[in-house]
Amino acid sequence: MSSARSSPSFPPKVEYSISEEGRTLAPILLGLRDWGHGSLTRRNLVARDDHLSEKDTGVSSAA
Repeated sequence: MSSARSSPSFPPKVEYSISEEGRTLAPILLGLRDWGHGSLTRRNLVARDDHLSEKDTGVSSAA
Protein backbone atom coordinates (compact mmCIF):
# COMPACT_ATOMS: atom_id res chain seq x y z
CA MET A 1 0.00 0.00 0.00
CA SER A 2 3.01 2.22 0.41
CA SER A 3 6.53 2.19 -0.85
CA ALA A 4 9.69 3.30 0.86
CA ARG A 5 12.89 4.58 -0.67
CA SER A 6 16.05 4.77 1.40
CA SER A 7 18.99 6.96 0.61
CA PRO A 8 22.51 6.27 1.82
CA SER A 9 22.98 9.33 3.98
CA PHE A 10 23.67 10.22 7.54
CA PRO A 11 21.36 10.42 9.32
CA PRO A 12 19.45 7.80 7.35
CA LYS A 13 16.62 9.18 5.24
CA VAL A 14 13.56 7.26 4.09
CA GLU A 15 10.88 8.69 1.82
CA TYR A 16 7.44 7.08 1.82
CA SER A 17 4.79 7.33 -0.87
CA ILE A 18 1.44 5.67 -1.49
CA SER A 19 1.43 2.94 -4.11
CA GLU A 20 -1.07 2.65 -6.95
CA GLU A 21 -2.70 -0.20 -5.03
CA GLY A 22 -2.93 2.03 -1.96
CA ARG A 23 -4.59 4.76 -4.04
CA THR A 24 -7.46 2.36 -4.70
CA LEU A 25 -8.46 2.89 -1.05
CA ALA A 26 -9.11 6.61 -1.67
CA PRO A 27 -12.89 6.27 -2.24
CA ILE A 28 -13.25 4.29 0.99
CA LEU A 29 -11.18 6.76 3.00
CA LEU A 30 -13.02 9.73 1.51
CA GLY A 31 -16.32 8.04 2.44
CA LEU A 32 -15.13 7.63 6.02
CA ARG A 33 -14.08 11.27 6.08
CA ASP A 34 -17.49 12.36 4.82
CA TRP A 35 -19.25 10.14 7.36
CA GLY A 36 -17.17 11.63 10.18
CA HIS A 37 -17.82 15.17 8.99
CA GLY A 38 -21.56 14.46 8.90
CA SER A 39 -21.46 12.90 12.36
CA LEU A 40 -19.75 15.98 13.81
CA THR A 41 -22.16 18.30 12.03
CA ARG A 42 -25.21 16.40 13.33
CA ARG A 43 -23.88 16.79 16.86
CA ASN A 44 -23.14 20.50 16.32
CA LEU A 45 -19.42 19.99 16.74
CA VAL A 46 -16.79 21.67 14.63
CA ALA A 47 -15.45 19.66 11.71
CA ARG A 48 -12.16 20.53 10.06
CA ASP A 49 -12.52 21.22 6.38
CA ASP A 50 -8.88 20.89 5.31
CA HIS A 51 -9.22 17.49 3.64
CA LEU A 52 -7.28 16.34 0.64
CA SER A 53 -8.44 17.63 -2.70
CA GLU A 54 -9.15 15.61 -5.84
CA LYS A 55 -5.73 16.77 -7.07
CA ASP A 56 -4.10 15.03 -4.08
CA THR A 57 -6.10 11.81 -4.27
CA GLY A 58 -7.03 11.50 -7.92
CA VAL A 59 -10.57 10.74 -6.73
CA SER A 60 -13.54 13.08 -6.83
CA SER A 61 -15.39 13.38 -3.52
CA ALA A 62 -18.54 14.66 -5.23
CA ALA A 63 -21.54 12.43 -4.69
